[in-house]
Amino acid sequence: MKLRNKFLLFAVVMHLFIIFLLVNIPDTKLYLFLAGEILLVISVVCTFWLYKGIRQPSKLISSGIEAIKDQEFNTRLVRTKHTEIDELIDVYNQMIDQLREERIKQSEKNHVLDKLIAASPSGIILLEENNLISAINNAAIKMIGVTNVNVTGMALTDIPGQLSVEVSRLRNGEASIVAINGAEVYKCQKAHFVDLGYSHHFILIEQLNDEIYKKERMAYEKVIRIMSHETNNSIGAINSILSTIINFKDQLDVENREDYEDALRVAINRNKALSGVISNFAQVVKIPEPLMEQHDLNDLLTSVHT
Repeated sequence: MKLRNKFLLFAVVMHLFIIFLLVNIPDTKLYLFLAGEILLVISVVCTFWLYKGIRQPSKLISSGIEAIKDQEFNTRLVRTKHTEIDELIDVYNQMIDQLREERIKQSEKNHVLDKLIAASPSGIILLEENNLISAINNAAIKMIGVTNVNVTGMALTDIPGQLSVEVSRLRNGEASIVAINGAEVYKCQKAHFVDLGYSHHFILIEQLNDEIYKKERMAYEKVIRIMSHETNNSIGAINSILSTIINFKDQLDVENREDYEDALRVAINRNKALSGVISNFAQVVKIPEPLMEQHDLNDLLTSVHT
């Protein structure tokens, strides 16, 4: 039974008892009967005033409780000009404002997190307590190869494919490198986070093909630059020596001078050709210089349109 109902029941019983006493007053004591009537009227008025004062806070508290149950944090209570009740209302309104701000912040964070997970190039799989998939982003769907199947609520072991099987074997905090058919390489890691007091596991999948390709390309570029540098330095020194030796042809017999010079010229030309091949090979790993040409803008746009 609510407090206001208890108060109302008590007031009714008390006033009925007072009326019973007034009815049983002897006729000789009329002044007591009149005084009792006046007190009864005053008691009824005071009781009604007190009941109204109790009923209003009770309604406010009930409406506040209903708002909290319905998670309606936009409802604020109005002050009643009663000091004690107004203090309670101020505390309630402050609590509601804080809850509303926390809900807005949490909602914004969840929205941003969902966007980041969806746009992440890495595959992310969120798991429930029984290791069923609760959420998965597009990158993970493409890596596992289940673009036409809704895997939410499924276990990783129920999804066909080598990658899903390898991922399902991971333990919490464990990371491994998985190679699929020798062509695709993935780094898989399983970890957990705590939300609302509960531990949730997730799996992070990163494709290493691009990273491996970049490292291999950097290694090839370094090797080619070293080859080009060493070869050109050696060929430059050899051609310089051969050009100097040609100047000694006058010290030879006349019939041998032409063959001597032709042989050295052939050697020099072959070295230059080799240097050109190495230089062209080195250009493969360099960004080519832009070729500037003049074009008529109208003619260019017309050709594109047609």
